[in-house]
Amino acid sequence: MTTTQPPRLAMLILERLGPRNDALAGDLAEEYRAGRSAMWYWRQVLVTVAFHFVADVRAHWIIAVRGILTGMVLLNVLGQVLAGVIFEVHRWLADALSLSEHVYMRHRIEFFSLIFTAAWFFACLAVGWVVARLHHRHRSAAVLGLVLTTLAFFMIDGRLYFLIGNSLTHERFVPYLMIHVFQNAARIAGLLIGGFAQSNRLRGHASTG
Repeated sequence: MTTTQPPRLAMLILERLGPRNDALAGDLAEEYRAGRSAMWYWRQVLVTVAFHFVADVRAHWIIAVRGILTGMVLLNVLGQVLAGVIFEVHRWLADALSLSEHVYMRHRIEFFSLIFTAAWFFACLAVGWVVARLHHRHRSAAVLGLVLTTLAFFMIDGRLYFLIGNSLTHERFVPYLMIHVFQNAARIAGLLIGGFAQSNRLRGHASTG
């Protein structure tokens, strides 16, 4: 028998994304201490989270749809606001760093991409938090539904396949593809972190609203 704790990240995912079931979490931890592998524990956590999400959506699909629509509206509104803000910050940063025209033109893509990615990460962080707060009891359905919808839009985006196709024949497209993927990964990470920043145990008896 070992007193080693299960992988911390897996425990955190189970606590934040899984059902509010201390008995289940305790049983999995005991199995791990009894000799189960870390891979086994991860598999159990991911399966538990997946089943919890599906069950939550099936039982409360209206809440899932409401969470998705709320998140998409917020992202659209923030996108319009950020477009102007990012442009101004980008111009201010170039002036503040006293960059020469040659240096600025050479690195403008990197500067803009960094600002764009950071701005969207924090925007998605806020959107994820808002969606979670508006759907306390069923945030798994609302937030994960929004994340999966965002991922689906990314996967069917024509720009992604345009960049992939051109990267196979022209190396100059590879950095653009990497930036595009990284920016969308930052958005999804922001939604997840913002949506599941609060522990299940702290939600108490909050209502759906």
